[in-house]
Amino acid sequence: MPRSPAPFLSLLAIALTLASCATPAPPHKRPGSAQQGRPSAGKTPGRVVADGVAVPGGRRHTVKAGDTGLAIARAYGVSWRRIAEANGLDRDSVLRVGQQLFIPTGRSGSSHHRRPAPAPTPPAAPKPAAPVPTLSWPVDGRVILSDFGPKPGGRVNDGINIKALRGATVRAAADGEVIYVGDAIHGFGLLMLVCHANGYVTAYGHLEAALASRGDKVQRGQPIARAGSSGEAREPQLLFQLRHGRQAINPLPYLPK
Repeated sequence: MPRSPAPFLSLLAIALTLASCATPAPPHKRPGSAQQGRPSAGKTPGRVVADGVAVPGGRRHTVKAGDTGLAIARAYGVSWRRIAEANGLDRDSVLRVGQQLFIPTGRSGSSHHRRPAPAPTPPAAPKPAAPVPTLSWPVDGRVILSDFGPKPGGRVNDGINIKALRGATVRAAADGEVIYVGDAIHGFGLLMLVCHANGYVTAYGHLEAALASRGDKVQRGQPIARAGSSGEAREPQLLFQLRHGRQAINPLPYLPK
């Protein structure tokens, strides 16, 4: 099953922020937001606060303006090389504001007999800031290929991947307005974003085809797309996310049992 690495998900978070309900615009690069993983000669890394959220095996740090790879490494006391490897990055990768990095805090080593350091207990999921709209399952079938939360290797799934037949009908999970349709975000294939009441957004990824366009008003249960395996998906499925601003929310508790 495909697992979306943290850099992919951070790009989606940025896209969701830019494609807000008030300003329906597709994701684009924000000038001046990129930071090099390793600062160029003569530059001094900015001050970084080690305020990452505890996750199994380490912490999840959100890149802020001025953050550099070396500054982040120094703040957490972990080498940048180790951080880059944990996130599937090159040592000279460009960091972007809002990108989420997994910071491994356990002891490193290649010995098969060494027991890993115990992972810290993950914090309780944050409560939504506003009432969540009434949701329905976006696709028939409830086989979850990948659930919500951290994955091995520093990967994080900010939604759920639901097994589906190729070409299966994808329906709007709640009443709302389509604010983005496109494939600009690497890894997610054809993606649709729908804005709902109270600032919530649902995302539908790995689509085969879109049945609705940006600006369309849709109702809960209305067909909006066809399921597929576009992007990094290895089999037909639907990536489904529920977000409130940059906050990713596990949609399962809000879907019918």
